[in-house]
Amino acid sequence: MKKNLIKLFVVLGVFFMMGTAYAATCDISFSGNTTITEGDSTTIYVKVNSSDVVKGADLTYSNSGSITLSSAGAVNLSVMAQNGNRYVMYSADGVSSGSNIFKFDVKGASKGTGTISITNIETSIDNTTVVCSPKSINITVNEQAKEEVKENTPVANNNNTNNNNTTVKQEEKKEETKVVEKEKNEEPVISEAEKKYNKALELVKKAEKTKQLEDVNAAKKAVEELDMSDNKYKLLNRLLELMLSIKNDNTETNITTTGNGKELTTNASGTPISWMLLSIILIICLAIETIYLIVKDNKKKEEVKEV
Repeated sequence: MKKNLIKLFVVLGVFFMMGTAYAATCDISFSGNTTITEGDSTTIYVKVNSSDVVKGADLTYSNSGSITLSSAGAVNLSVMAQNGNRYVMYSADGVSSGSNIFKFDVKGASKGTGTISITNIETSIDNTTVVCSPKSINITVNEQAKEEVKENTPVANNNNTNNNNTTVKQEEKKEETKVVEKEKNEEPVISEAEKKYNKALELVKKAEKTKQLEDVNAAKKAVEELDMSDNKYKLLNRLLELMLSIKNDNTETNITTTGNGKELTTNASGTPISWMLLSIILIICLAIETIYLIVKDNKKKEEVKEV
C-alpha cells in the first residue's frame, strides 16, 4: 500500500512538471533610436519573444508627449482588422520568437520626452491565447541647434565716405527746397478787392502828401472803383478832408497854379473852380456811402431780430 502511494505521487509530480514545462509564454520589447532632435524622425519596432511560433496578435497602443506618429502598422503579420489604435494581425505560417511584429514611425515635435505604450497585447501561440505584459518606451527629443549668424563688418573706405557725404548734402538741399516751396504755398492769397484797396490807399496817401490836383484826381478815381464798404467810406472821407484843407490853403495864399505850373481859373474868393467841383463830387460820393452804410447797418439789425 505504501509503495503504491509513492508511485502515485511520482506520476502526479511528473505530470505537473510536464505541464509546466510546455506552458506557452510571451514577452515584448522595443528596438530603435530613442534620442532624436526636433523635426527628425526614427522608427521604433515591437519585438515578440515567445515559447513557440506566434501566429496572431491583438495589439492596442497609445502615444503622448513631445512626439507625433507619422504612421503605425504590422510587420511580418497581416492586418485582419483595425479600429483606431487597435490592430488584429495573423499569419498562417506564424513568426518565430524574436521577430518584429509591429512598428511606429516617430517624429520629434518639440523639446521634451515622448512615450509609446503597448497597453494590451494578446498572442496566439500553439493554438493558445497568451496575454503579454504591457510595456512602454520613452523617446527623448532634443532642441534643434540654432545656427549662428555672423555679421559682416563693412570695411571703411574714403570713397564710400565721400559718396555718403554727397548723398547727405543732396538730401539736405532737397529738404530745404521742399521747405521753401511749402512756405511759398502757405503765403496768404491777396484778393483783387484787397489789391484795389491797397492801390487806392497808396494814392490817397500820395495826394495827402503832395496836395496836387493830378494826385487828388488819381486817388479819387481809384477810390470810386472800389466796392461799397467801410474802407471806401473812410478813403472818401480822407479825400474830402484833403480838399477842404487845400481850399483853405488856396484861400489864404491865393494859389493860382497846379503842380506843373499851369494856371487855374479861380472864383471870387480865389478858390480854383476844379477844386470846388472835385469837392462837390466827393461830398456826393460820401453821402452815397453814408446812406449805404446806414442801410447795411439796419439790415444787420433786422437779421439779428429774426434769429
